[in-house]
Amino acid sequence: MAELSSTSVKLVEVCSVAPQPQPDVAEFSLPLTFFDPLWLRFPHFHRLFFYEILASSALADTKPFFDSLLHQKLKASLSVTLQHFLPLAGNITWPQDSDKPVLSHVQGDAVSLTTAS
Repeated sequence: MAELSSTSVKLVEVCSVAPQPQPDVAEFSLPLTFFDPLWLRFPHFHRLFFYEILASSALADTKPFFDSLLHQKLKASLSVTLQHFLPLAGNITWPQDSDKPVLSHVQGDAVSLTTAS
């Protein structure tokens, strides 16, 4: 069995990242396909991405670089990406006048982003 490391994880920020606002798109909905409702019965999951930031030299400290520049660019990039994939920031809803659920996005929907070091 693998040994657990005694290093701790420090929570840097928990925030919500919304798509960049588009004046012509206030609300967006996408009907689910025939196969999508099959996945609704399974428990949802969260994706974790781990990135190791290595110093290029012994004198370089990457923490200020990450906190000041890289973290802000990561959030801005996610916001721009969500602008092109609005359903990823939306929710699954089941309108009363519909016979199946839809992915819907309204202005203000966002995804959660947790950063730790």
